[in-house]
Amino acid sequence: MSNDKVNFNMSDLSAALNEEDRAGLVNALKNKLQSLTGQHSELLENLSPSVRKRVEDLREIQACPFFVCQS
Repeated sequence: MSNDKVNFNMSDLSAALNEEDRAGLVNALKNKLQSLTGQHSELLENLSPSVRKRVEDLREIQACPFFVCQS
């Protein structure tokens, strides 16, 4: 496998896809995101209570600006 990056221009990509193709691509991406969201919640439900608590605590830390949440 090569480490070469593929370069493309978004306007070229848009021009290459017709409206129906773009709609299909958007729907495919939406479906994939929804399936990933479901997997995420299932994963959390399967964690032990202590690990789930740690995940919740880490989410609170991530959601809080540094200078506001210091205790």
